Amino acid sequence: LFVLTMVAYWTQYFHFDWQKLFESRKTEGRATIEPPVPIEVTDKNGEKKIDSLFHHEVHWDDFSQRSYSGEYNTTLGQYEQSNRMHNALANVDPRGDARTYWSSIYQSLARNDQTKLDSIVGYFQTQRDSLQLNPMETAQAVVTFIQEIPYYLLHDGTCEQAMSSGNDFISHYHSEGKPCLAGVVAGLQSPYEFVHNLKGDCDTRSVLCHTILTKLGIPSSVWVSEVYGHSIIGLGVAAS
Repeated sequence: LFVLTMVAYWTQYFHFDWQKLFESRKTEGRATIEPPVPIEVTDKNGEKKIDSLFHHEVHWDDFSQRSYSGEYNTTLGQYEQSNRMHNALANVDPRGDARTYWSSIYQSLARNDQTKLDSIVGYFQTQRDSLQLNPMETAQAVVTFIQEIPYYLLHDGTCEQAMSSGNDFISHYHSEGKPCLAGVVAGLQSPYEFVHNLKGDCDTRSVLCHTILTKLGIPSSVWVSEVYGHSIIGLGVAAS
């Protein structure tokens, strides 16, 4: 209620047409991954080995109908490193203060993966400079990039267990046969895991967005609701 009240206040104060903003978005889903190709890499011990390179393309429009076309690569080796670090967080005790727990999880995932996102961050820096985007417009480009990736529900248990959790959204989601990924520690992927396999729901998306925006120098935070089992990204930029 507090968040909704503040949004209503900001809307009146800045005379910002939020309804028009969100109605202008086009259909999601223009994100693709090409079949992997083998590449030779050198590990930290100086030994050469074969890795797999994945090429990604995402095409999207922001809230102002600017069109973007971004390409980036990920590797299986980097993904597996992020996945190992992520799985180690299963040892973090989820009992106690929820804010402390989720802050620890989010910060650990973002910190581990931040340098792996340099090429994606570099793309947005180039767009910001060439199009002369202000912080709000730059943030919109990042947010809509992430929105373009199809939604994929993640669970720390099985998908069947999640269906019987009593959460209306989850039950309705699965009743429509939509995809899910089971056995994911804390029910979210790290930023690099997400940009690699394009499977993520609200907090996975929010943490990726926060990580990119932080590297772009745009203030942001991840907001979590225990009541609704949902998370969103908060931006510290002017709304007009």
